[in-house]
Amino acid sequence: MEEFFDIIRRIREEVRRTFEELEEDLERLLIRSREGIIEPLSYVYESPREILITVDLPLVKSREDIDLEVREGKLILEAKIAHSPVLDVENPFYRRCVYKCYRKVFPLPDDVILETIKARFVRGVLEIRIPRKVRGFRVSIE
Repeated sequence: MEEFFDIIRRIREEVRRTFEELEEDLERLLIRSREGIIEPLSYVYESPREILITVDLPLVKSREDIDLEVREGKLILEAKIAHSPVLDVENPFYRRCVYKCYRKVFPLPDDVILETIKARFVRGVLEIRIPRKVRGFRVSIE
């Protein structure tokens, strides 16, 4: 019988933690909305040789409007939006959002070569390639 109550306690704790995380995410989203910041859609693909990050940046005119910076083990992306989209939401917390820029922070692993990061911007999509350090190699036997 004690096991049953332990399981119930664990489930309650997981539900409580999940709700706290959701609440934090919602609060962060509302604060960022008030600041005019939106997080762009992105995809991270990791291979043994490199990390490839693609980021959708619609409404960004040119690469001059994009700022990429590496700081404290993170890749920080900020991009200015050309025409500010307005989002009207029937929400008791916030009614109108005007977005001015995109912002996203990508954590970087230790095994990357920061000095050789390459990025290109084509038709609203930013592609970032981050090479990894060689971990090992085959030795030929003569």
